[in-house]
Amino acid sequence: MPIITLQQRIREVGRIRLGDKGPKGEPRKLTTFRLTSFDKRAIEAAAELYGGKCLPCTSRDLEGQFEVITSASEMPIMASALDPSQYMEMWSGGGCQRRCDGQTELLSGKPCMCDPEDVSCKVTTRLPVILPDLPGLGVWRLETHGWNAATELVQSFELLRSLSGRREMAEGLLAIEERKSKKDGKTNRFMVPVIRISHTPRALLAMQTAPSLPASSGALPGHETSSHVLKQPNPRGAVFVLLQEMSLPPYENGHKAMYYD
Repeated sequence: MPIITLQQRIREVGRIRLGDKGPKGEPRKLTTFRLTSFDKRAIEAAAELYGGKCLPCTSRDLEGQFEVITSASEMPIMASALDPSQYMEMWSGGGCQRRCDGQTELLSGKPCMCDPEDVSCKVTTRLPVILPDLPGLGVWRLETHGWNAATELVQSFELLRSLSGRREMAEGLLAIEERKSKKDGKTNRFMVPVIRISHTPRALLAMQTAPSLPASSGALPGHETSSHVLKQPNPRGAVFVLLQEMSLPPYENGHKAMYYD
């Protein structure tokens, strides 16, 4: 059992990013995913799988980390046990100054001071996912400050969980989608992270309701040990086939054997 007063958390393996910085430090948007992590092995695996080159991060705030700008605008993901979060936040060199849920500023307990029209407060959506094809035990965090992502991404994440019939480990695809908007006769292009599925919703629901294999009772009858079973003409279970191939000694001295069909 964990310590009651100790807050538990899942390790963050790295970040999924939609932009980087130019030669003069100016922010640049990307059309493919950029991954950063302290785990060089994970970034090297991402470069091999999704294209790009593993390089040390050059920005001061990512010192000691590695990055890859991939060639992929779509990656398989699994839903983690963690929920997404959304806040209006204002940051400075000293850290987060405001974190509002739309009504309350959570750091001070006062009413929310963030005006949606005030650019000093940014809508911030954080999505923790698992990248199942990369090494590392933990989650990768996508952080985005767009209004389109804020209104769509969390609901898509919850819909994925619902269609899969699972709160965690539901499989989907994280993608970057280009969109356009017109204002004052000018066309603006921007990138939005979205969640897709490789199956139809009907197929996902069918997987959810498919009957599962009956569970094995696990234990042999009380009078049998592994040596009795291994001497039978056709011992049950793949485990015993493996035991024979490995020439492992059977359990004796009254210990009952276990088998799995």
